[in-house]
Amino acid sequence: MKNIICNIFSLLILSSGFINAQSISYDFSCMETDEASALINVAAEIEQNAIRNYGQSVTIGEEMRLGVQLLNDLKSKYNVYEYGERHSRMKAIMNSLVSKITSPRGFTYRIFLFDADELNAFTCGGKIFVTKKMYHFCQNDSELAAIIGHEIAHNELKHIRDNISRYKTASSFGSAGQMTALIGSMLTTPFNQKNEVHCDFYGIDLMKKAGYSICSAPEIWRRMAAQENETSELDKFASTHPYSKTRRTCCLHHIESNYQKSCE
Repeated sequence: MKNIICNIFSLLILSSGFINAQSISYDFSCMETDEASALINVAAEIEQNAIRNYGQSVTIGEEMRLGVQLLNDLKSKYNVYEYGERHSRMKAIMNSLVSKITSPRGFTYRIFLFDADELNAFTCGGKIFVTKKMYHFCQNDSELAAIIGHEIAHNELKHIRDNISRYKTASSFGSAGQMTALIGSMLTTPFNQKNEVHCDFYGIDLMKKAGYSICSAPEIWRRMAAQENETSELDKFASTHPYSKTRRTCCLHHIESNYQKSCE
């Protein structure tokens, strides 16, 4: 009888949401490899807090309209694909990740493949854009999930919203020319290295929930690292993205500390 009562009590607690299956922590100390890296993190934190506390408000509708503008801009320059076998593969991965979002902000996610000879992927307003070179660089579905999950994170963690707020706060807003300028600034905004690593972490968590191999995240950054060179501290401070070697280290640490799994 005592065991039955205990079991019923446990079920009531679980159904009420008082117990989480797992508590995920985000540790960014992996980025602080030197004074420049530490300074970048501090600057990013100060700027983001200032934008969220004092910047102009931004609606999801504005984010989505900017995503449409970005799509139209890409279509004017590249072949953009939203059908076909490769697109269907990416869409299935994206949908499986989106289904695992906790408290989604409300975007209708769409994904696009486009002709560009560069390793790149970016997003705005729930629209995710992946270059063909990035698509082929990924060796399996889990590596694609790492890239797509990262881009989903930018939307859910309000990074795009912050960039729009920054622009609106600093200037007037509305003309087509200003909209185009905003698109460019959003893809090259400084002090977002911490945000990039945060998105890596968030993407790994989505991958885990959706059943993908989370070790594919540090693996893709290992191969990326082989294609880049770390230069001066000034270059590091000016860079909008952390070096791939650092991102790999951070991903390994996140996986080991939260999922007790070694990917070495």
